[in-house]
Amino acid sequence: MTEEPTQTTEICEDDAHWKRGLFTLFFLFCFALAEAALWMAALVQFFWMLFRGAPNDRLRRFGVGLAGWLATTVRYLSADTTEKPFPFTEWPAVDRSRTP
Repeated sequence: MTEEPTQTTEICEDDAHWKRGLFTLFFLFCFALAEAALWMAALVQFFWMLFRGAPNDRLRRFGVGLAGWLATTVRYLSADTTEKPFPFTEWPAVDRSRTP
């Protein structure tokens, strides 16, 4: 009798890919929420400018910070970087001295 070679399936000991997959799902969900926040901020800013004649500085700074977060999130999701965006790092800095 000849002995058949036994095939074993090895489970990947390194679960980094699974963790990245879970973080990807988390950040895709957060990205969708951020998109909704962008819609709201843009609409409020539009009406603010329509009735007040000038942009709301707080909304402008929020938009700049949100744009930075979206950019870092896209870099993470597209595997350009392994650094996770906020809340795992600081919120993107906003230049408060810049005038609209």
